[in-house]
Amino acid sequence: MFMEGNSLNSELIENGIASPLIVNDTLAVIVEEEKQKKSAKNTTQEGDPIQSKSKKRKLDLGKWKKKPVEGKKSEAYINSRGNQVNARIISGTCGEKCIYNCTVKVKKEKREYLFHNYWKLGKLQEQRHYLLSCLKEINSKKQHSDGRRKPNNAYYFKIDGEDNRVCKQFFLATLGISNRSVRTDKRGKHNKHKTVDKAIRTGIVEHINSIPRMESHYLRAQTSREFIEGGKTVADLHRDYVESCRTENKPYGNYCMYFRIFNKDFNISFFSPKKDQCSLCEQFKNSSEDEKKKIENQYTRHIIEKTLSRQKKEKNKKEASEGKLILAYFDLEAVLPTPCDHCFIWHEGEGSRGVNEIGTCVLKYLETLGQEKPVIFYCDNCSGQNKNKFMVSVLMNAVLKLRTPSITLNFLTVRHTQTEGDMMHSLIEKQKKGR
Repeated sequence: MFMEGNSLNSELIENGIASPLIVNDTLAVIVEEEKQKKSAKNTTQEGDPIQSKSKKRKLDLGKWKKKPVEGKKSEAYINSRGNQVNARIISGTCGEKCIYNCTVKVKKEKREYLFHNYWKLGKLQEQRHYLLSCLKEINSKKQHSDGRRKPNNAYYFKIDGEDNRVCKQFFLATLGISNRSVRTDKRGKHNKHKTVDKAIRTGIVEHINSIPRMESHYLRAQTSREFIEGGKTVADLHRDYVESCRTENKPYGNYCMYFRIFNKDFNISFFSPKKDQCSLCEQFKNSSEDEKKKIENQYTRHIIEKTLSRQKKEKNKKEASEGKLILAYFDLEAVLPTPCDHCFIWHEGEGSRGVNEIGTCVLKYLETLGQEKPVIFYCDNCSGQNKNKFMVSVLMNAVLKLRTPSITLNFLTVRHTQTEGDMMHSLIEKQKKGR
């Protein structure tokens, strides 16, 4: 994708953008990152496909503080409410008058063996399978003429490869369970389950995939969410979907189904990120192969400048956190009808939005410092506010009259001028709107 010739490197070095070593190392890193970006975008380090995130969080039982019980426990434990649950034990027998002679068929040692084997299964589903293997359906001996009496269950224990029938009381007592474990569960047997036609679901997914959307430019490393432009809502998209289905005489789903699929199967929002898109990066991304070759040098230089300026800013941030210098960002926020704390504010009757006002704010800030440390500023490339000779005069005057030993003004790469100040502006506007 990138040209690795000497022409671009020489141009950057001659213009003083970077040293030869930095240019070569940075360009090599950028080229390697671009090569790996496509292959690593949809796969993990082991080569497995990454499951796409949805807008709404999916069910993950592993992260629950109160996890569902997978199987009943035979030992004593503390439940989720903090109450003590006693250990399971083998209770009494059915008595000598039992018609099945349970105590004769199943001795005490066999009962303990059956009890421990049942609770060793651990998982609830395996315990249910074991109970099902011990039950057999039989018809009652006495049937009424209307035939409404349902079949009964016979209970068996397999001992030495032979099924031995026991009574229900003895069966439950041996395993240490209640009647609830063996009674018929009628949940989910009403045969009125609503099903979604696969053709309708596929049509909804295809319609959502056909909507043009873009990913976050500066936050793509932190989020996989995509954004739809035009100020639409889910209801607007559903109306478009219904209209297209009616035109093609196809069945369509209702709004609830569309909304559920939109939130659970996709990670899409309707507002653009707070941070603006870079026109050059977007132009290169959306260009054809022939057009990319024409602007390849310009794009490569643009990426290198952005990378170097970011690296320098991070280095200055680290030095400022260690107390070696003072680091500040300044930027002009949108006009606000109400003042906000910790900001330089003025109304339109006091001044405009030019270099005089910005320079005054910078000078006021420097006067409040009162520290003999180097000061470093970062700002955008607006020529009417920051990048001009008047701002240089303000900073030179501050060095001469104040206690500041040196002031450095850095201009970030065009269209990549986001700083921590932008985040503060976003928060102010959000609070102003009451969101």
